[in-house]
Order: sequence, then structure tokens, then C-alpha cells
Amino acid sequence: MFIRFALYAAVLATVFLSEACNTTCSTTSECPEKHMCVPTLNRCRKMCSTPIECAGTTICAPVNENIYACLDNSEIPKTVKSPSNDTSLGNLCASPNNNGVSTATDQFGACGEGAPLCNAVFTGDPDLGNVKSCTTECSADSECWGKAPIGCVGDCKRDFDNLCCFPSLSSHDTRLYSGAKTNGSGQFLTNYCRPRLFCYYVPKRCTQDSDCATTSNRAEAGKCTKTADGGGACVSGKLGLYECCQRAGECDQSLATGGVGGLSCTAGLDNLSAYCSKPCANDADCASPNAPMASCWTNTFVETSTPGQCRIEADPMPRCRTTPKPQIPNPPSKIVACDYKDRPGTFSDNTYNASLRRCDRTF
Repeated sequence: MFIRFALYAAVLATVFLSEACNTTCSTTSECPEKHMCVPTLNRCRKMCSTPIECAGTTICAPVNENIYACLDNSEIPKTVKSPSNDTSLGNLCASPNNNGVSTATDQFGACGEGAPLCNAVFTGDPDLGNVKSCTTECSADSECWGKAPIGCVGDCKRDFDNLCCFPSLSSHDTRLYSGAKTNGSGQFLTNYCRPRLFCYYVPKRCTQDSDCATTSNRAEAGKCTKTADGGGACVSGKLGLYECCQRAGECDQSLATGGVGGLSCTAGLDNLSAYCSKPCANDADCASPNAPMASCWTNTFVETSTPGQCRIEADPMPRCRTTPKPQIPNPPSKIVACDYKDRPGTFSDNTYNASLRRCDRTF
């Protein structure tokens, strides 16, 4: 008889506690001992500190800072993450621990939440191996554009629009230009979002013609040059001398009439734009009705530690540019104002957009 009574009492207690746990409340004082009034539910729920304290399908979940209660999954407060204000993606960086990883709370020069990696742009390159940018993994250029935080407009949005996607390989590695998907050991290469300046030197990666452009696009001719491992690059471009380009491979790779070699995408002196150019020996190699002031830059500007001030030195790799080359002053050591008015020639279907600081194509 005693055992039967004890079981009956236990059942009553369980029912009572169950009802008490589901009691409507406005303050915790209205709830049983070791229970709390959950603000988002206005219901009493058992307080907890470990999962074992919760019964059935309930979970020991946070309600307020350092306060936990046994809640069903549907009752757990869902925190809404505020839009990111991180604009570090694409910027040059320095990893505080020299491990390629940075967080929003690290020292100046690190990367924020939207660009968690500080990763070398051209790993193993003797000249550019130490250049690192705030980045994140990607598989296509469009994924980098989509990283812009909500409300990021103007100059902020423009910088995101100019990012591109390619792996960390030496600038001399042919896989960077062929669009290969794997390394020599057959392991897949990881791609990263990179700043606009580096996009000029690396072709757009592709797996099919539609990744490049339509067949009406002279820049890429709609062709993806494939690699044996299923990758590829848009390298069959048709843009001519001084036309504005966005990526390597968009310019005419065949022999350029009246000059040396094929055309390549060359960054403007201020890195704000790029255009198809070629190596040269004299001004005659660079003549074009679309750029009447063009010349062979056997001399070039070299920045000094003083902002806006440059030296003029002989250029060991002369290229055609759209303006007259600077003259070495007398004495040669004289510092002069930098002149970076270096822009693509004007074409009816291909112009430089000052707001985007790159090509604004109409084809």
C-alpha cells in the first residue's frame, strides 16, 4: 500500500511541476524554485547549467548572458546577426601571428570578419611572395563581388566590384595562367578573392565557354581554353591596342601589327585601370589613331618615400602607354611631381569608368 501511495504521489508531483513549468509569468518570482520566467516566452522554465539537468527533448540553452534554461528547440532565442561593416576584403594586410589568419579584434593591418584570411597573393614568388591581402575562399569572381556588406555603396562597393578569384601560386607558375584546378600532385587548388591590381595579370578561370562571355564579346570571344584536370582560363581575347581591359587574356594574343609580340593587359600607372599594351623599342611601335599621344615608355616614374614625388628612371622593360614618356631631368637625381594621368584610349564600345575605376563595357 505504501509503495502504491508513493508512486501516486510522485505522479502528482510530476504533473504539478509540469504544469508549473508551463505557467504563464511576467517575473521569475511567479515561478517555482529553480525555475525562471523566460522573457521571450513569458513561461516558467527550469534553470540549468549542464545538459543532463534537462529532460525529454529540452536543451540547456542560453536565455540571457550566463543564464540557461531547459527549452525546446523551437523556444531557443535566435540571435539575428547584424549586417557586417567589414570592408577589409581585398586590402593588403599583415597577419598578426604570421599564420595567414586574422580576426576583427587583431592589431591594425589584420582582416575583419568578412575576410578572415590574410593570405599571400603569389606564394613562393621571389619578388611578390611577401604581398598578402585580406581574403576569403572563392570559386569564381562573382563570389567575391557578392561579399560586399549590406549598405556598402560608393567607394566601398566599388572596391568589392573589382575583386577577382585565383589561387596563391607564384606569378611564374603556368597553372595560374592556364586555370588549372589541381597542383602537380593532383590536389585541388584553393582560390581566393584578390584586389583589382592583381586581376590585371591573371586570366579569369573557367570550366565552360559561358564562364567567359557570349560570342559577341570581343574581349573574351566566348571561349574557355580547357585544362586536362577540368579547369581552364579565358585567354582567347580580341581587344586591340589601348582598349580598356579587366583581366589578363582579354587582349589579342596574336602578333601585334607593327610591334613586338602579342598584347597583354597592363595596369595604369596609378593602378586604377588597365589597357591592352605591348613591349616596344620606339614610339613608332606604339602609334595609334585612338591614342595620338602614345609613346614607348623607355623611362618611367618611380615613387619615393614622399607622397606625390617621384624619380624618373630608365625602364628596363619598355611598354606602350597612352601618353608621352617622362624625360629624365638634369641632374638625374632630381625629384619631380608624379604624373599618373595614364588612361586607356577612348573607344565607342569600351571606356574607362571613373566611379568603378575600371572598364565600363557596352558589349
